[in-house]
Amino acid sequence: MAICLSDERSTGEYQTKLKQSGISQFRFDALLSNFKEKYGRYPELDEIPGADSENYIRESLEIKKEGDFDMITKEDLINKLGVQNVQQAQIRLNTIYKDKEITVIPLVDSCIINIKNRPSKYGKPSVMSEEMLNIFNTAPDAPAGIVLSNIVDKLADKYGINIKTISTSELQTDDWKGVVQDPKNTKAFIYNGDIYLNIDNATLDSPVHEMLHLLLGSLKYSNNDLYNSLVQSMESIPNYNVKIKEFTNRPLSDINEELFVTEFSRYLTGQDTILKNLDPKVLNDIFYNINRVLDSAIFGKDSVSKLSPNEGFNSSLKDLCMKLQSTVIKNTYTGTFDRYSAEVKRIMSNEKAELMKEGKLKEICN
Repeated sequence: MAICLSDERSTGEYQTKLKQSGISQFRFDALLSNFKEKYGRYPELDEIPGADSENYIRESLEIKKEGDFDMITKEDLINKLGVQNVQQAQIRLNTIYKDKEITVIPLVDSCIINIKNRPSKYGKPSVMSEEMLNIFNTAPDAPAGIVLSNIVDKLADKYGINIKTISTSELQTDDWKGVVQDPKNTKAFIYNGDIYLNIDNATLDSPVHEMLHLLLGSLKYSNNDLYNSLVQSMESIPNYNVKIKEFTNRPLSDINEELFVTEFSRYLTGQDTILKNLDPKVLNDIFYNINRVLDSAIFGKDSVSKLSPNEGFNSSLKDLCMKLQSTVIKNTYTGTFDRYSAEVKRIMSNEKAELMKEGKLKEICN
């Protein structure tokens, strides 16, 4: 059923999205009519061909140019976005303006704002430059655990997707006894509602669908209602009461989340699953979110959305970086690699995530 654009034009959502997109009303109306009829929602800015929200961001925040830098006072940034601190401001900006990736660098009383375009699914694929080709041919791959830790840190800092990393040695301590049955082979799991990734078992060569804990974790933060409904639907899978017995010392909510990850992996690999009957609108929302988190993690010159789901999720992280022209897995640092410092950083990141979850960390940038 076609939507009535005359009714839509009077809504705040229409007016705000139109202004943010930076495109003409004619083009916006043409897209909105088809998109909302098909998916039942407004398109995000990165789903609008030609959208460019940078002018709107600058005007709405009243960003000032000071020398080579775009500046705003901390007080203005926090007040304009209705948040408590600079960290929350950065997450909120990246949540709203999804065609951009925005970095907020705090100083004493002000902040530098850096705005750059995110990988887009529109336009022709980028041609690999000689410089990029040279990096892929000569620079060694960084350790997989460090790559994964860096990705997790970025997703938390910029997008508010809080995923914890853990090591095999930690999983073998008494604190985790009985929670994970096979620590040496466990890549990821859910415990007390938190998603954990075992960095010791991280690999750059496994298919991306093996990283579903991380990818579906984005849906948990961006569309919690949808995520919870999908998780709850796992209680209707065949042999549910038998399957839950495979998990010990785990809350039922954790078990349902684990089953959802398993069922979605089955869906991606063409196996029989109850998810095959999902509403196309729901599937669109899921794929939008997991493609977006992949783009956020890899941040290549092209978007993973340009690839078919089969190609994208059956490629390794290493292959995707080559296809999308990202150097996120490459070690271009020429100094000495300090594993101890990296481990300390990982543990501190987990502690920070826990404090934020408990509401004990109110201001982390001065």
